[in-house]
Amino acid sequence: GYIGHIRIDAEGMASLSYVPADYTSRADEAAGRRAELDRLRAAATLALEQRRFSISDPWTADALASAIRMGKAIDPVLGLYAAYAYSESGNDTMIKSVSDLMRDDLGADLFDVRMLLHRHWPAPTELPVTPSCPLLTQGWSLLESRAAPLPPVLVALRPKLLDALFTTFDAGSGDALFDAIQAGEL
Repeated sequence: GYIGHIRIDAEGMASLSYVPADYTSRADEAAGRRAELDRLRAAATLALEQRRFSISDPWTADALASAIRMGKAIDPVLGLYAAYAYSESGNDTMIKSVSDLMRDDLGADLFDVRMLLHRHWPAPTELPVTPSCPLLTQGWSLLESRAAPLPPVLVALRPKLLDALFTTFDAGSGDALFDAIQAGEL
């Protein structure tokens, strides 16, 4: 029910945002909240530094997360940013709140949000996890400590990960990724 917008720069995928598809009930809400959503995205953008989503202090992290999480039903990337901000402030209760709301809305867990919510990757649930790896490149540094699983093709491609905000592999990785998708591994 969403249409994704991706911006690529010299370092890789620099931004990702979503808008509800016209046929969804969220489309009218999104149209009526466009200015607010633009402000929320701008606030999140201010926390992007050197291709990382980072906030200097816990109070600021909590305040930003509380503001941007309001747009998560219209743009799931805002929920993703909120989960990372709450993680930086150590506010696990609010990560769970973001996770619960996103689960209700998407019928799935975002990989990063599930990883941030649990100190150790939980047993499989009935909800799918999407995508098959962290969306934000900085999430890759948490994989081992959280015992988060990756499909073998992504383990093999990890050295090909670019220093971009969003997970981006080098150009030579495309065939391996597409082959894994065709084989149902991703």
